[in-house]
Amino acid sequence: MRVADRVLLGFLILDGFIVGLLSVGFVYLRLGGTPVPVAAIAAGLLNCLLLWLAAKYTDGPLRYGPLVAWLIVLAVAGMGGPGGDVMLALQGSTTLATLLLVIIGLGAPVALVWSRRLPEAEA
Repeated sequence: MRVADRVLLGFLILDGFIVGLLSVGFVYLRLGGTPVPVAAIAAGLLNCLLLWLAAKYTDGPLRYGPLVAWLIVLAVAGMGGPGGDVMLALQGSTTLATLLLVIIGLGAPVALVWSRRLPEAEA
């Protein structure tokens, strides 16, 4: 793998981290009092796109780097902070939005990998 490919793969992993931050930030978006799963759908689509682009640079396990970065952000957001604050909570009315974020955001890329439709790495 060339140096330029490694740099681009690093930027894709950074993009996975940014998608994680944005999806956590907008997971509880409401439109007129009704929760809308826009963040979950956007996270699923963007994770598929990042996984697709990373697969073009490597066939190794590093191709899943953007998805792992996204999952790390979700794991940190689900942990309690200094005052017991949690960004992603599974309590009350936030349960469905949090579950949809995890199911769609992780399910779409897993389905893409399982279907074996990822491209081969360019030599």
